[in-house]
Amino acid sequence: MGIYITDADVIAAIGETPLIAVSDDDNSGAPDPAVLAYAIESAVAEVESSLPGSYTFPLTDPTDRLVRLSA
Repeated sequence: MGIYITDADVIAAIGETPLIAVSDDDNSGAPDPAVLAYAIESAVAEVESSLPGSYTFPLTDPTDRLVRLSA
């Protein structure tokens, strides 16, 4: 789970079927947790690199909806 978004957020944004299609490396029928974690951490890094000086990181809960959507 990331700082600002969760696995469920990614699944809701992309859809489970497309996510499985691009991340099911072991053919288990589910998104590979390592691939999902990498994508989430990359999204968190992208958000934080875009907002230096504007916010103090990590942002506290509840995370702003715009930050979650950006991630």
